[in-house]
Amino acid sequence: MVAAARPVADVGNTGSSLEDWFKSLPIITRYWFAATFFFTAGMSFGIIDPINYIFDYRAVKNGFEIWRLVTPFCILGKFSFPTAISMYMMVQYSKRHEMSPYNTGGGSGTADYATTIIFGMALMLVVSVSVYPMVVMCQHLVYMTLYLWSKRDATQDVSIYGFPVKAVQLPFAYLGITVVMGNDPMPIIVGIVAGHLYYFLVEVIPAMYGRDVIHTPGFLVDFFGPGQYAPAVQAAAAGGGGWQAPGRVNPPAQPTATGGSRGFSWGNRGGQRLGSS
Repeated sequence: MVAAARPVADVGNTGSSLEDWFKSLPIITRYWFAATFFFTAGMSFGIIDPINYIFDYRAVKNGFEIWRLVTPFCILGKFSFPTAISMYMMVQYSKRHEMSPYNTGGGSGTADYATTIIFGMALMLVVSVSVYPMVVMCQHLVYMTLYLWSKRDATQDVSIYGFPVKAVQLPFAYLGITVVMGNDPMPIIVGIVAGHLYYFLVEVIPAMYGRDVIHTPGFLVDFFGPGQYAPAVQAAAAGGGGWQAPGRVNPPAQPTATGGSRGFSWGNRGGQRLGSS
């Protein structure tokens, strides 16, 4: 297992305690990390038998064990140094990309990141059934997220084993080190391929052909709201009653509806974080 790269400038607030740090994580990253930690702890203490949660197409098809479509993306193994590194990478790169994902209709926010994760999970499940069998895919999804973040923040300075590299070079640096160390490179390869396919669909095709391929479903925009997710807050504080919907505390000015399930169009194809200049 390779060491996680250290960014020159970190993103987000780690808070003054473990609870503050956990609550500071974006919503999808927070629950992905929590689920992974749950499985890691359960497997380490013998409470959870991973055989009941790994991907098994026959169990899904014949036994309707549909949880196996999700749980393989939360299994890294028992507590160990490589597992800790993988969880660190999950938090760091998922957090960075969730804070400013590709804008596919949700204002470069949480709904768009949820679309990215769902796309990656579905693609890897299809690949597992038809091309390359995989029973756990958490690392694969982490590397997909890393690849997409590296494309979004290509010029950011990071370091790996003390060597400075640009963010866009980071996935391939991980791949090279993994091969040299004699570890299995397939999780990184699958993650890079899945990430590049998503990047091609949301950036290259629209730029070359003027046609959008991936759209954030309307129900995700309705649930998370446009832009970054914000928990529901009691409207009474502002002199009203009831609750405000998630994600609509600080909506962008004059969002333009695109109709149907495509969510919202925010002008700049790459999207901006709410409140950014």
